Amino acid sequence: MTTYYLFGKEAIETYNLLEGIPESKIADVLKNIQHATFKHDNQTHPSELLSAYDGWGGYLVIPQTLYELL
Repeated sequence: MTTYYLFGKEAIETYNLLEGIPESKIADVLKNIQHATFKHDNQTHPSELLSAYDGWGGYLVIPQTLYELL
């Protein structure tokens, strides 16, 4: 199973405010906010996920389509 993450407190707050808006428009807004994304699957070690998360102050599971837009 693959899970896609969005990291960054401001990015997550913005994502939550834009609920219901098309993902392409959400991606346009998020591209202007400091954030990181990560794809976790059977090929990645849990330590890679923890390393990607470290220092961002929050995470959110996002759809694959938004991950690919970002």
